[in-house]
Formats: sequence, C-alpha cells, structure tokens
Amino acid sequence: MCTSLICTSVVVANQQQLGILKLAAAESAGPTGSEFNFVAAGDFGCREDAKNIINMMTKMNPELYLTLGDYSYQPTLDCWYDMVKSAGSAVKVVVGNHDMGYVLSSLMDKFNLPPQQYYSFDYQNGHFLGLSSELDSGEDKGQFEFAKSDLAKSSSDPNIDWIVVYFHSPLYSGSGVDNVDMRDLYHPLFQKYNVDIVLSGHAHNYQRTYPINYNEIRPARPLIMDKGLSEYGDQVGTIFTVVGTGGEDVQGADSKPYLASLYEGFGCLNIQINGRTLHAEFYTDQGKTIDQFTIVKNSNSPDGSNTNNNLHQVAYDNPLE
Repeated sequence: MCTSLICTSVVVANQQQLGILKLAAAESAGPTGSEFNFVAAGDFGCREDAKNIINMMTKMNPELYLTLGDYSYQPTLDCWYDMVKSAGSAVKVVVGNHDMGYVLSSLMDKFNLPPQQYYSFDYQNGHFLGLSSELDSGEDKGQFEFAKSDLAKSSSDPNIDWIVVYFHSPLYSGSGVDNVDMRDLYHPLFQKYNVDIVLSGHAHNYQRTYPINYNEIRPARPLIMDKGLSEYGDQVGTIFTVVGTGGEDVQGADSKPYLASLYEGFGCLNIQINGRTLHAEFYTDQGKTIDQFTIVKNSNSPDGSNTNNNLHQVAYDNPLE
C-alpha cells in the first residue's frame, strides 16, 4: 500500500530545458524507500463521469497521478484543473491531441510542463519518462535523443528497479489509432533499455498487452514474449496499456492476439510497487476489478529460492475498501 510520503516537484531552472524534474521528499518513505502507488488515466472531459473517476483515483491515496492527455475537451483547461488542483504537484501531465493552444499553455503554467513537452523524473526506485505523442517523430529528433539518453542512464542506475513511460497516443491497440511512426521509432528503444510498462490513452477504453517485443518484419504484429494472463517473473518484453477511461465517451475496440485484456468503460489503473514487485489493477468506475497483473523481478534470487513460487504471498489491499 501507499506510504505517507509527500512529494513536491521542484523544477530546477537550469535543468528545465533538459526536461528533468527533481522530486524532493518531505518525509522518509521507510527503510527501503520503495513502497508506493500511483494511478493513471486519460481522456477525461469535465462531466460527472470524469469527476467520479478523479474522486476514485484520489481515494486510492496515490503518490503520483499520471494523466495521459486530453483533459478538458474545451478551449480552456479550467474545468478539469478545478477537479485535480487539490492533488498539487503529484499530478504529472502529458500532451494530448485535444490539448493544443491555450490548453497547452495552461499545462505548462499550472503543471510545470517543460516547453519541449517531454521530461523525466525519479521517484523512489521508479523512473518515469513523460513524452509527447503530438510531436512529429520524423521531424522532432530532440525528444528521441532525450529519451535515448534518459533511458540509457536510468536502465544502468542500480537504484532504479522500474521504468515507466507514458504519453497520449498508443503504439498498439485494438482501436485503429496506433501511432505507427512513434511505434517504429520508440518500441525498439524501449526494448533495448528494458522499459517495464508504457501507459497511453487516446482510445476511450482499457487495453493491456502481454509482454511484447518489437517485430521488425511485421511491426503491427508484436512478438508475444509471455502468454501468461497475470503473473510475470523475470519479465522479458514491455507491457503496453491504453487507459483512456477518464470520463469522455466510451469507444469500442477489437480484440488482438497481443491483447491480454480489453474493457469498454470508465475506470483507472492503480499500480503498486513494493521493492522489486509491481502489482497493477484496473478498477471500473464502480470499483470492480477488471484486470490485474503482477511482475516480480529476479525470480531466481541469490539464496536459491524461486520468487515465481511466492507471487501469491505478496498481499495487496483494495484501495477503495
């Protein structure tokens, strides 16, 4: 479960242009400093459904809110900002296709989004990389170079166990909205540096892949590395999710061979990290669990025990109870 850690985002002036956010801890997170939870959703709008989802996310007491773009669906950000402002600097934003113009300016002003629209930060034993799927992957080389350098550094950091990347438009989906140019450029990069989870929105539903690798011959058909539905030890491959379930009109999606879970409705994803164990659970707006999965790293531990046999011994509470 979450700790009592309170974090404040501090944007250091000479590093803001580099897209680096510094997180300063106001309280100790305990001896391991690696037990926390964060929530994710995108495509909100400002209707009652969005208010319900944000209220549900708040009840989960997350240390971080990863919001996945397309916020107000209005000329200004005001109505959506009013719903989340109490969470303060715990809210991390990325840019969606409905967030241009004045809304983009507001994201920069209210959430310290850097002008280049991408950034990264460390939180306990997790590394988080926020990208913009709205930048032209063929023309904007700055984001790719930043991501490459950032992931190379974080993947070799002994204090980082988990790498999470998030942006708006998905690389894989059953909704026909795949960002093909970004997929062919970034998935091999994510694979090279062992990114654990990629979060996106844009399609107004929930989708989650198996752990997958990039298929150079047929990119639209990624290589499924593990067909297990919910338990992964020493994971090979990245799990991609679509969490466009924040409150805007629900859309349909087709099943794909690489999708382990699909849900058409509202909700949010809650991810809990306890050291080298990650547990993710998607809750509907009624608090019902639709999908869940667990990743345990170093399943063959130095003492000879196999952590795969202990997956069910990691206890997680329902954050809504």
